[in-house]
Amino acid sequence: LTLALGFLGWSQVTADPVYDALGSICIGVVLIIVSFLVAIRIKSLLVGRSAEPEIRARIERIIETDPSIERLLNTITIQMGARVMLAAKVHMRGNITIEQAVDRINLLEKKLKLEVPTIGWCFVEPDCRD
Repeated sequence: LTLALGFLGWSQVTADPVYDALGSICIGVVLIIVSFLVAIRIKSLLVGRSAEPEIRARIERIIETDPSIERLLNTITIQMGARVMLAAKVHMRGNITIEQAVDRINLLEKKLKLEVPTIGWCFVEPDCRD
């Protein structure tokens, strides 16, 4: 506002409309700079970003210490506001039935949500390879 008033005032004092045009150009440049700064700031909200490394490490530690999991194949986390969405692929131990695997995965999902309260959505998929 002071930029616009300054150029407009200088245009009135000198009776030269060039200063009014320069003021408009300066305001346009300021708006472009502000829009780039806002875009950089909210880019992660538009594109999506992974959860913080500490949260990812905690999630992976919980999954890897589960006795029914032979190996953690892959995890994907997406920060969505204050909540985290987790998708994990795990290789389960071979000596359990499908019903037992489903029960253990459900228990693991509950444990993850209890120990990492920022997890809003949790999807654990049993698989043999990544």
